Amino acid sequence: MLEREVQSKKRYVWAFVIGTILFLLIIALSYFFAFVRFQSITDLQTSSAYSLFEKKVDYTFFNDNICSAENFRSLTESLAYQGQTLQNLESKFGKDDVGVLERKKFYTVLLLEHLDYVNSYNSRCSPKFDSILFFYSNERNPDDSNDAGKVLDAAYSLDKNILIYSFDSDLNSTLVQKLKDKFNITNVPAVIINENKTLTWPFSVNDIEKYLSNSKI
Repeated sequence: MLEREVQSKKRYVWAFVIGTILFLLIIALSYFFAFVRFQSITDLQTSSAYSLFEKKVDYTFFNDNICSAENFRSLTESLAYQGQTLQNLESKFGKDDVGVLERKKFYTVLLLEHLDYVNSYNSRCSPKFDSILFFYSNERNPDDSNDAGKVLDAAYSLDKNILIYSFDSDLNSTLVQKLKDKFNITNVPAVIINENKTLTWPFSVNDIEKYLSNSKI
């Protein structure tokens, strides 16, 4: 009886050891594949970012046609892709992940570069586009920011000539702080319509529509 009890205990110990090793291997593999995915997304983000800067140089330095509808479409779609990949990174690694936050800072630069491009486009070309700067927070009343985002989505679904630029007001970024200072952002969520009119939450689609230059809502 004693020998059988000892053998049973050994089997339990080995089962525990093997189970632990398998568990650690699964965790390691999950981390590895997540890291590979992060690098893949980062490389694609860098590639599309290059396209944005390249197009800007084309028209600022080489006097390329800024009114090209194809250029505008490709740059805007590229920026939208940047936002989607950033959301994917946040969902996989968390909104407080250091790597994600660094990518978000880079994304902030791209947003402002694209906004500058749109301002130049609007001054020379048609149709003109309305811009909305959306300041949100993942820390202070995040539910309000989520609700405000849904209102903006609804506005965009009704008028595709709206360009929405989303900024994390809590991001440790000099550019974000300068934006908040420039537009006197003290409460979030808030939107700046055409860099002119400020609306703080709560607001509706109709509230936004009042200040659009070419409203289709």
